[in-house]
Amino acid sequence: MVLLLRSALIRRFLFLVAVTVSMILFLYLYNKLHFSSSYITPSQALKSFKEHQTVPPTTKRDEVTDKRVDTTTPRKVPPQACVTGRNFDKEKEWATIIEESGRKTSQKSQERAEHVKQMMVHAWTGYKKHAWGANELAPISGNPHSGIFSGTRIGLTIVDSLDTLYTMGLFEEVQLGKMWLKENLTSHLNVSVQVSVFEFNIRFVGGLLSMFALTNECEYRDLAVLCADKLLPAFETPHGIPVAHIDLKHGLNTRFTNFGNAILSEFGTLHLEFFYLSHITGEFKYRNLVENIREKVTKANVNGLYGNHFSINTAKYMSSNLAVSLGGAGDSFYEYLFKSYLQSGKTDTHALKLYFDAMEAIIKEGLLQTSGGGLRYFGMKHTGLSHSAQRRMEHLACFIGGVIGLSAEYSKNQTATLQLAEDIASTCHESYVRAASGIGPESFEFDTSKGDAVSAGGDSGYHMRPEVVETWFFLSRVTKDRKYREWCWDFIKALDKYCKVKDGYVGLHDVYLRRTDSKGEPLKEDVQQSYFMAETLKYLYLIYKDESLLSLDSWVFNTEAHPLPVLHPFS
Repeated sequence: MVLLLRSALIRRFLFLVAVTVSMILFLYLYNKLHFSSSYITPSQALKSFKEHQTVPPTTKRDEVTDKRVDTTTPRKVPPQACVTGRNFDKEKEWATIIEESGRKTSQKSQERAEHVKQMMVHAWTGYKKHAWGANELAPISGNPHSGIFSGTRIGLTIVDSLDTLYTMGLFEEVQLGKMWLKENLTSHLNVSVQVSVFEFNIRFVGGLLSMFALTNECEYRDLAVLCADKLLPAFETPHGIPVAHIDLKHGLNTRFTNFGNAILSEFGTLHLEFFYLSHITGEFKYRNLVENIREKVTKANVNGLYGNHFSINTAKYMSSNLAVSLGGAGDSFYEYLFKSYLQSGKTDTHALKLYFDAMEAIIKEGLLQTSGGGLRYFGMKHTGLSHSAQRRMEHLACFIGGVIGLSAEYSKNQTATLQLAEDIASTCHESYVRAASGIGPESFEFDTSKGDAVSAGGDSGYHMRPEVVETWFFLSRVTKDRKYREWCWDFIKALDKYCKVKDGYVGLHDVYLRRTDSKGEPLKEDVQQSYFMAETLKYLYLIYKDESLLSLDSWVFNTEAHPLPVLHPFS
């Protein structure tokens, strides 16, 4: 009996020894094979970092639950349900909204809205005839124009125009554009060409997301995801601040580790699109990327001011002597701060505070000025805070009147804020009426020998920009003042007189009509900008429709005028 017990104990002991030895051997072999094969050199480590880490793990306080939550770990929620193919129910619903919005306005406004619709048809028809599938049209010569995405044929005008066509009820034209995108966009994006991350986002990602929001058709969502994913390698930098350009086929060139500076208005104008993309796909990675950008740039601000140039390598400003502007290089960053608040269903109060703090700092710094003639405007400090503000305002900066007007009801002094918005709108209007063509220049100066709001040696051309009309549209919705409709109608008449050609619309080299061709006609720019159809014609159409059409309570316009829906907070 004792011998049997000893024998059993010995067998159990030997069994445990065998299991232990097996486990040790397994762990040894696993570690040897796994870690030896994945060992990387220091130079490879940086590449691996950029390939696998875009932002360090961070947490923030959720404004709804009041709990600390991880903002960078990818999370998923069920994607939004959608319709495959053409959504006829949505088209019927939209047609009803368009019809009702027309009945609520005067006969004159209905006629003017129809006139703008025919302007869109004219521009679109010329593009279809001479440049279908190309990025833009050169209407005078009747040739395709590659535009800002040189070396590609990716249908920029199609993407930029679809939501304007849809808003106007031109559903069959929308289907033509959608068919081209379904058949060609994926393959045409598979080219080794450098594109602007900013432009590709606001136009392609924004335009496709807008069409998904309007139609709920799955194809638009899928194409938006395709385009957004093309941009993701741009974030593979030490602090997740995206580079300015990306190769559509190969992504980021990982041979370079010194990425230089990023432009505020470019890397700061991704939030609306990426936030909505997370909402409809359930993929939080897009939202996490732009929340990281906001955290980095707001942490680096100097007394509430944001410089136009930001170091990608250090996530800091190179100097406290910042270049600050509400025009080029700064503009849409401030726009997206405020509009992020609106997009969130007014729950992103952090964005609202950042916007008001930034505007207060800009005014305190002396960028808001009044000319000798009594015109209020925002000057620029492109050469640094240590210098006086330039007495010049860009057409690009005229957008701020609309944003200030929209933000007035949330400001400490609503009356003064709205007055400032209207003053800026009036100043930009003066730049139009003081030009012989009735169209404002690219930039205009104050307190010059030629007076105020005139181009005195700067760029006196009209490049089909929408910012002035944009501000008039928003202030028309906010104030209900009919003068903005009249200002827009004067502008429309000027467009038809000086910018309309046989197959579309073009810009002018000189709004003062001092430069003419051999026939004595104003010298024109032979390109029909896609944003003329995305923005200018959309705002002109909407200003003559009732505010129920794309209501500002339900929609937020991205900086390319692509409407995105106001969202409920994430659970």
